[in-house]
Amino acid sequence: MKNTRRVRLITVCDKCFRACCWHGELMCQDSREAGTIQKTARELRMLNVEHPDNYSRKEVERVCGGTDWAA
Repeated sequence: MKNTRRVRLITVCDKCFRACCWHGELMCQDSREAGTIQKTARELRMLNVEHPDNYSRKEVERVCGGTDWAA
């Protein structure tokens, strides 16, 4: 049996790549014209633009009501 690890997707602002902006907590300058994009937690850690607590599973589920997973 192949051990496959699920990859969690986090919705972030497509201008600043921060979850806290998308959550409406710390908005970037471009937030009015921004859309959203989904990134993995690994991608967000590599970008290092905000504290990981802002896109923790607990925080994302609190704000968004659930978690998205890669297919």
